Amino acid sequence: MTPVRSLLRKWSVDLLIIAAYVGSYALLSLDGRFIYANHGGSHWSKRWGPYHLVEEYWIIRPHERLTMLGVLYYPCIVVDRLVWHRSDVEDGPL
Repeated sequence: MTPVRSLLRKWSVDLLIIAAYVGSYALLSLDGRFIYANHGGSHWSKRWGPYHLVEEYWIIRPHERLTMLGVLYYPCIVVDRLVWHRSDVEDGPL
């Protein structure tokens, strides 16, 4: 096998892995929702949370927290929030 063929085969496997990673995130993101979160003071915002990756919890005010699977997909969540599901500032959940 020539070095060029070997390199192309390696790149195709890498691209297949990246496509599977992004594709699986896209499927998980289909069942997402906006979650209210307070990031200190009166700054209320709704942030995008894919269903099995981000969970909402309340202590004194609402927060969001990544699940163990969400840690794996964190780069996709950040890009998704910057590009597609932008957050907006609200008055609050009530």
